[in-house]
Amino acid sequence: MLPQSPPPLPSWHLLLNNQETPPDRSPQPFNRLPWVSPSKTTGVTKTSSSVEQMNRAIEGVAKGAQEQANAISKASQVTSRISTAIEQVASNAQSVTRDSAQAATYSRDGAKTVKDTIVGMEAIRSKVGVSAAKVEEMGVRPKRSVPLSRRLKTLPPKPIYSRSMPRSKPPVPGTKARASQ
Repeated sequence: MLPQSPPPLPSWHLLLNNQETPPDRSPQPFNRLPWVSPSKTTGVTKTSSSVEQMNRAIEGVAKGAQEQANAISKASQVTSRISTAIEQVASNAQSVTRDSAQAATYSRDGAKTVKDTIVGMEAIRSKVGVSAAKVEEMGVRPKRSVPLSRRLKTLPPKPIYSRSMPRSKPPVPGTKARASQ
C-alpha cells in the first residue's frame, strides 16, 4: 500500500494560523461556517450560560462559606466573653458568700457584746438604786449626832511642833495664845 497523504486542512485552520485561504474558497463569515449548525451554536451558548451560572453559584457558595466562618468566629468570641463573665460572676458569688458569713459572725459577736453591756448596765442600775435608797434612808433617820461643824469647834487645836520652837502647853480653849517675846 501506498502511503496516503494527509487530508487537506479545513479553511478555518488556515484562518486561525493566519494563512491565506485557497483561491477557490473565499472566507465565510464566522457565524456561517458550514460545520457549525444553529443547533450547535445554541447548545454552546446554553453550555456557556450554564457554566457562568455554575461559576456564580460556586462563588455564592464560597462567599456564604466565608460568611459562615466569620459568623462562627464571632460566635466563638461571644461565647468566650460569656464564659469569662460567668466565671467572674461565680467568683463574685463566692466572695459575697464568704463576706456574708464573716458579716454574720461579726453581727453575732456584736449582739453578744451589746447583750453583755446591757447586763452590766442593769447591774450598775441596781447598785445605784441600792445606794440611792441608803442615801434616802440616811436623810430620813433622826439626827443623833452633833453636826460636824459643831464638833470641830469643840476640839482643842492640835499643837504644831517644830524643832526650832520650844514645846509649850497647848492653849486652853476659849483663850488666845500669847505670842512669845
